[in-house]
Amino acid sequence: METKVFESAAQLVTALADELQKISECKRAVHVALSGGSTPTLWFEFLAASAFRDSIHWSHIHFWWGDERCVPPENPESNYGTASRLLFQKVNVEEENIHRIQGEEDPQVEKLRLSKELGKRLPIVNGLPQFDWIILGVGEDGHTASLFPGQYSLNANETVVAVRHPETGQARLSLTAPVIENARRVSYLAMGRAKRIIVNQILADRDPGLCSHLPAARIQSREGDTEWWLDRESALGIEGVAV
Repeated sequence: METKVFESAAQLVTALADELQKISECKRAVHVALSGGSTPTLWFEFLAASAFRDSIHWSHIHFWWGDERCVPPENPESNYGTASRLLFQKVNVEEENIHRIQGEEDPQVEKLRLSKELGKRLPIVNGLPQFDWIILGVGEDGHTASLFPGQYSLNANETVVAVRHPETGQARLSLTAPVIENARRVSYLAMGRAKRIIVNQILADRDPGLCSHLPAARIQSREGDTEWWLDRESALGIEGVAV
């Protein structure tokens, strides 16, 4: 597992854009699952306003999501809606390359539809769809995607799961832990002082048993790369990590 620390949010999203540029240069379709949250929002805005808007080979990338709230795409809480408004409407990406989770549909129906689409469009490796790159956030409670501590078995044999937020009860759809772990590359993003406690809990050199119940601590790529992308504020206090 690799930890990358950047002095500022601007440096982090610039480096993230450069990684998207590199992956877009593949001579095949590449499948990337996006996250919601503040860091991707900054990244989308940067991609749409910088030279990357024209240099990235958008036609080579298929965009998916790690999770979605069960709301219509025009709802401000929609992960797809945010990406569409800030990025997709401003760059030359084909509509057929955008595979949104249909949050306005019945969760159980959409769960089955999305599972079938993933199985049809992504390569099947280890019996599961395989993403090239899954980008994840981490909640202050240690959740990632919409996999919350103690709510859902991380060993479940499914592709997509319908869950509810443990506090608000909001319905959500999420990729499961086995699918995330099957990705060629998994990158966690965390920025700001508010994420410092959970980042330290997961990454600091302490008793691993203290965070074994946290999805963001347990879920890693089984055969590929797992990375943590942090800014200086979120990384302070991690032993052995230069900030």
